[in-house]
Amino acid sequence: MCAYSITAISPGRLGKRAELVSVAVDPAFLGKGAASALMDSTLRRLRRRGITRLGLMVKMTNHRARAFYEKYGFRRLRRIARYYEDGADGLSLAKDL
Repeated sequence: MCAYSITAISPGRLGKRAELVSVAVDPAFLGKGAASALMDSTLRRLRRRGITRLGLMVKMTNHRARAFYEKYGFRRLRRIARYYEDGADGLSLAKDL
C-alpha cells in the first residue's frame, strides 16, 4: 500500500491541536480501505500524543473526501472563498479527539 498523511501539531490555549496538512492514497488502493486504515492510525497516534482537536481543509467540490471526513465525525466550521490556487472554495472541518 502506498499512502501518507502529514499533520502539523501546535499547542493552543484550549489544548494541543493538530492540522491534517496533506493526505494521499495511491489510486490503485482507492476503495480498498487504505484511507480508513491511514485515518485510524493517524487519529490513534494523535490521541496518544494528547491532541484534543484535529482540523483540515478540503475543497468544496471534493465530495468523496468530504463524505469520508464526515464518516469520521469531522464537522463543518466555515467555507473559505477562493482558498485554493485554482480559485475553488475551501471547507474548514474539525474533529474533537
